[in-house]
Amino acid sequence: MAAVSRPFHRLTRVFVLRNYHDSGKDSRVRNKAERYLRAGYARLLSYRDSNGGFTYWGHGDPDVALTAYALRFLNEAAQVMPVDEDVVKGARQWLIKKQQADGGWAAYHYSTQSDRRRDASLTAYVARILATTEPKVRRLQTQPSPPNQLIPGCPAAGIVILGGACRRDR
Repeated sequence: MAAVSRPFHRLTRVFVLRNYHDSGKDSRVRNKAERYLRAGYARLLSYRDSNGGFTYWGHGDPDVALTAYALRFLNEAAQVMPVDEDVVKGARQWLIKKQQADGGWAAYHYSTQSDRRRDASLTAYVARILATTEPKVRRLQTQPSPPNQLIPGCPAAGIVILGGACRRDR
């Protein structure tokens, strides 16, 4: 994870840049943060697989957790710098395709046995990332849905299917 974590630790610089962006101030700190963020973004792109997922070393199989983390980084970075929209869409689509029939995502298992706790943790993380990085689309609704309505195919009440993933209706 060390090789790919370098671009992601620059996520903190997104928060610094957002603060400067909102204030309109310019400084050496802002310039340095922008430089690091651009470098992190460029490096992140070198870890992207042709199918839209992200790999640990720039080769090999893409990883669900890492792709979700990359999607979060891209979403945050897009608030303060230009980000290729196709890369963001590709990562979202790749994550959605990796969703299992039961609605969850399987964590990488280092042994032959499944680890339900790791799978549940990864599922919560990926669902959160997909929900918080959802493209803003204006929806027309003629009648509000009743709260806590059970949606077929989703595991709990008050959940709707969005792009292949279940999420809480707001």
